Amino acid sequence: MKIMTLHAQLTEDEIIATLERSSFEVTILVEGSDDIIIYRNLEGFLEKKGYSYIDVLGVGGRNTILNIFNKKKSGSILQDKKIIFIVDKDIWVNVGIPDQYINKNLIFTFGYSIENDVFMDVNCSAIVNSSPSQNEYEVYLDKFMQWYVLALQATINNIGNTTDLSDKRSIGRHPCEVMNRYEEFCQLDDGETYPIELLNVLKENIYCLLRGKSLLAIFTKICKNHTPKGLFEIAAANPKNHIQRIFNDVEKLLKQ
Repeated sequence: MKIMTLHAQLTEDEIIATLERSSFEVTILVEGSDDIIIYRNLEGFLEKKGYSYIDVLGVGGRNTILNIFNKKKSGSILQDKKIIFIVDKDIWVNVGIPDQYINKNLIFTFGYSIENDVFMDVNCSAIVNSSPSQNEYEVYLDKFMQWYVLALQATINNIGNTTDLSDKRSIGRHPCEVMNRYEEFCQLDDGETYPIELLNVLKENIYCLLRGKSLLAIFTKICKNHTPKGLFEIAAANPKNHIQRIFNDVEKLLKQ
């Protein structure tokens, strides 16, 4: 078994052609980048279970994986190939997974993204609680959430539209940029109301529902002894509930 990260410049068609030529019995498609650290450990987990005919491909993006899934499901490509798809829930953690993507061969993270699953499995909240920077972290996170919920509501409202959101409502903005332009970013647009109910929902399960890359960026900014890569390595070396669940779901599919 091998893990391979395809270069980001490869087109979707080129990735499909790679899959068509593959001689492996099973291919696992993952998004790539940092999560490859996790899936290297998946490789070891499966090898210990006796599986050695599997290829793990990091294809460089969630949309690419979902597009390939859709085409395979429609019957237009890869009909003789067994493929397992692993993707972040992304905004679907807030609004629910669409029916067309509820499929045994499509495995989702528990939280918004793999970063959330890593955060929870490493128990970063306990690290914060034992840190002298706990108050600084909580103040920073709460302030960020006051803006984030505006971007989240705008993103939910924009589902299905082709128009891009404004800079101040782009959910992927780095927390440092948000803080540097905080007053501007938190200014309500005409007709916009503050989504207090959504904020309350977010606060009830913040480590699952808040965008994972933002969460890790805040954590590593305050807890300076940690890095996102280091947290991924900890989670990969000793998989806990959420990462192990992904591994187990893959194994179940291989047994079928």
